[in-house]
Amino acid sequence: YRQSIRDEFAAAIEAEHLADKEMAAWTKALANSRILQYPEARVNEVFENNKAVYTAFAHLNGMPYDEFFPAFYGLTVADAESIMLESAKNIVAQQLLLYAIARDMGIDVTDERFEEDLKATAAILGLNNVEALIEQLGGDKATLKEDKLYSQVITEVVAQAKFVILE
Repeated sequence: YRQSIRDEFAAAIEAEHLADKEMAAWTKALANSRILQYPEARVNEVFENNKAVYTAFAHLNGMPYDEFFPAFYGLTVADAESIMLESAKNIVAQQLLLYAIARDMGIDVTDERFEEDLKATAAILGLNNVEALIEQLGGDKATLKEDKLYSQVITEVVAQAKFVILE
């Protein structure tokens, strides 16, 4: 029993250590990247998605969108939308970085392999089909595929990174 507790504790520490390495490597890669030009259509799409989320939050709280930010955050709508625009640019920057690193490292998630992985995961979870899995995960295929690409990229980035432990 004691050994199983030790093993669980060691596994939890190792998982946390790996997550810290992944975050550090990704943060460093992002800090060392430079976006020459943001794809305006993609930034607008992410911004509009964020705006739709806040519009839904406002409606859930029984108020119009333009009253939500002053009431909950003490911000003007213009200030809140400026923050959302910067957030959209950050998300797009991370996507651009992800695809640039994947291209440079020769990492790709093919549609065929991705579909096979989805089917296998659905079967393991006892789900009837891939659509049920996607619904359960709360995403869409494009997002899930991008998540899989990120997982492969960050694994390789961490493997190639040199970490220094500061005391």
